[in-house]
Amino acid sequence: MRLEHIYRHPVKGLTPEALERTCLQAGAGIPFDRCCGFTSGNLPDAPIAGGWVPARTFIQLTVYPELARFRTRLDEENHTFTLSAPDGQSIKVGLDDGRGSAVANALIAQHFAAGSHGAPALHVQTRPRGHWDFSDSGVSILNLASLRALEAASGVRIDARRFRANLHIDGLEPWAEFGLMGGRYRFGQAVIDVVRPAMRCAATAADPDSGDTGLNVPALLRQATGHLFFAVYGRVVEGGKIRCGDHIERIADMATPPDQDLPPRAPDPRQWPRVYSAHPDTGGTLRLTSSVGAWPLPAAAVDDEMVVHRGLGHARVYQRIKIVEANADSISIVSPLQGVLDSESAQIILTGPLARGKS
Repeated sequence: MRLEHIYRHPVKGLTPEALERTCLQAGAGIPFDRCCGFTSGNLPDAPIAGGWVPARTFIQLTVYPELARFRTRLDEENHTFTLSAPDGQSIKVGLDDGRGSAVANALIAQHFAAGSHGAPALHVQTRPRGHWDFSDSGVSILNLASLRALEAASGVRIDARRFRANLHIDGLEPWAEFGLMGGRYRFGQAVIDVVRPAMRCAATAADPDSGDTGLNVPALLRQATGHLFFAVYGRVVEGGKIRCGDHIERIADMATPPDQDLPPRAPDPRQWPRVYSAHPDTGGTLRLTSSVGAWPLPAAAVDDEMVVHRGLGHARVYQRIKIVEANADSISIVSPLQGVLDSESAQIILTGPLARGKS
């Protein structure tokens, strides 16, 4: 497993910058990633300096896909960034002194209407972390093999920048990134806990250059896999230098299971595509055990259902499977994989458990 690409997004919702190397910060992420954002005026509460606010506070690609046509360039040494509008107007903003903020606000106001609580306004937040969607993570990690698999399944090219990930990795099987959750990994000199999968929304439908929304990426993902998750979130627990080409290695389990102490608005863990170890059993069933020692199995009951997804160990797209036995150590399901598994055990991707008949 290796680190192929590094991306930083200086302004939330705007274009990313490719980096060859950077130094991750413990408790945060890439310096100056999402360090700025334009509030939308749609929510009453202003961002809190040094704190966290919901993503809906800001102008987002989900609602404003035309945001993709703006360009940014960060001058890390001088703590400034340049904002360029689609019509060619360009201004420079100081991150420390706010110089140019009023001009930036006026420029954005030419393109985006005021919300019910005011006009769009620039908010700078460089420390300790930028304007991230969740308070417990600071980087997102995309498996390039999964992107290639999604392209093959959908028959279209999909720009990786649509997913706005920071770290692009390769050397895994498609969808194997969901098996990283619950683990602690060394990226170069930094250490990252992989905490949760990333649920995709309409923002991925916006072309990262033009803002065109003609490609419904969430629909393609649902059709190909049966779920809406792509890439995973990470929390930097030890800072350090990273660079493209770095080897990535697993060094331990996370200190606590990834489904504990979730931040506001995080998806229900029963929706997460999770990798299980599957063992063929007698009577046409599969016995599922946790693939991460420190991550217990979810509470399940007989007649609940699991959803089997395309990915590791099988070739089906997805289907709902009945649970026939459940305890603290294992869950047994009616096997959907007859004739597919060629070994005594394999890894497969499932979500659930769900009450029978419930989505």
